[in-house]
Amino acid sequence: MSGYTGKDFCKQLEEIMKKCDNLSQELKNQKNEYTQKIDILEDKLSKLETENEKLRNDNDRLKKQLNNDSNNSSKPPSSDIKKNIVSTKMKKENPTYQRNFKQMYNMEMN
Repeated sequence: MSGYTGKDFCKQLEEIMKKCDNLSQELKNQKNEYTQKIDILEDKLSKLETENEKLRNDNDRLKKQLNNDSNNSSKPPSSDIKKNIVSTKMKKENPTYQRNFKQMYNMEMN
């Protein structure tokens, strides 16, 4: 006969059941913690989505304002923003312009 008695078996079974109860309680606690964290994150997400929608609307509105000129609004032509047009001759003959243009281009790309 093996060296196990009914008492030893019961003792081992009680220890295993205690460990299972402890693990079960630990899992419940972790589940509660994660549920709370998920609720907090969902709330933050909702707020960020709302803020994002507002910012997108503002952005669209401002883009429309920027794109208004005398061709698509009631503004007079004198109020149109004139783009800085540099002659091709100046571009070709002016090394300072070329150097500055390259520097500006490199800054925009970074």
